[in-house]
Amino acid sequence: MCVPLIIGAAAMAATGFVAANLKANAQAKQLSDQARMEIAKGGRIQAAGYQKAGVVRMKGTQLIGENKAALGMSGVDMQSGSPLKALADSRMMNELDAQAVKSGADQEKWASSAQAVQYWNQALQIQTAASQGGFLSGAAQIAGAGFSGMTAPAAAPAASGGEWV
Repeated sequence: MCVPLIIGAAAMAATGFVAANLKANAQAKQLSDQARMEIAKGGRIQAAGYQKAGVVRMKGTQLIGENKAALGMSGVDMQSGSPLKALADSRMMNELDAQAVKSGADQEKWASSAQAVQYWNQALQIQTAASQGGFLSGAAQIAGAGFSGMTAPAAAPAASGGEWV
């Protein structure tokens, strides 16, 4: 009499478990895909930032060359003194600008990587919850069906004889 109930409960539990796992796997796949897109986005942002830093350097070099030519045409001695220091300072400021652009790109890539890790963690949590939850709810259904027809004894064993009353 209890066997059909247990088999039915087991079938329901298995169906629920499979459905929960399919849904969880679909959600986890979507989150993993989002994580991969974030990683790719971070790489594109970084590459664009590094390219922009190169453009900043080229423009700075061009500006320094123009300043050097202007100073040379004005008859200023370019071998020492203030003009040389001014050109060196310009070169240094130009490199600082380029490094700031690269740093910004690196930070954006890091942020994308951190977002990707969050997506992967969410996917793992969903899969873990589905596998544990499906197993536990299925076991509870089977246990409930198997014991639903049974009743507890009327009283505890007597203290003296140890037999059920």
